[in-house]
Amino acid sequence: MTNEFAPLPQLPLTFAQREKLEFEQSILFKQTYREEVPQAVKEARYAAISELLLDDAWMNFPGPDPDSSR
Repeated sequence: MTNEFAPLPQLPLTFAQREKLEFEQSILFKQTYREEVPQAVKEARYAAISELLLDDAWMNFPGPDPDSSR
């Protein structure tokens, strides 16, 4: 195995991409997951996934209702 991860996808994310990233994030710090990867690299990957998921959520956040100002 290598110390490198697959590149992160570009925005906007598909449902499958989001699901895959959420799963990877959930197991990233499990003791046996990619033991050969240094902790700092795992932490950087976790942070990058978090930022990507947050940006994707922000892109998909509905704007204000145009009728709400009436």
